[in-house]
Amino acid sequence: MNKSYWLHFVCLGALASTGLSQTNAVFQEKDGMVVVEAENFHSQDKTTTRKWYLTSSTETPNVKPDPDPSHASSASGKAYLEILPDTRVTHSDPLGAGVSFSNTGGETCIVNYKVNFSSAGKYYVWVCAYSAGSAKSGSW
Repeated sequence: MNKSYWLHFVCLGALASTGLSQTNAVFQEKDGMVVVEAENFHSQDKTTTRKWYLTSSTETPNVKPDPDPSHASSASGKAYLEILPDTRVTHSDPLGAGVSFSNTGGETCIVNYKVNFSSAGKYYVWVCAYSAGSAKSGSW
């Protein structure tokens, strides 16, 4: 039995994987695996304070503050998603609840992906992430 589901990735840190840009594509699971580049998201939710932006070798978001330079040259596919504005770069920067962090997942900055699963089972999400500073180091 084929079932379609939404995958929701919650904003946990600074940077995430690589690829293209927002799409209406529905990704198909095959033999228990689905591969989706982070940039190929369908939509975003809860973007009042922060939002995911595409940075690539040809595109840089004009959102401030964003204190670190582009990392597109070292990213897979020469592109990545970044959560902006970047309000916490060092441990001495203010820690703003609901802005630079959330104690509860799913409250801010969610990207959605359309995936069609044709096989029932447990699926794991693997994320390739980059931390530009010690204040952004998480359990990636």
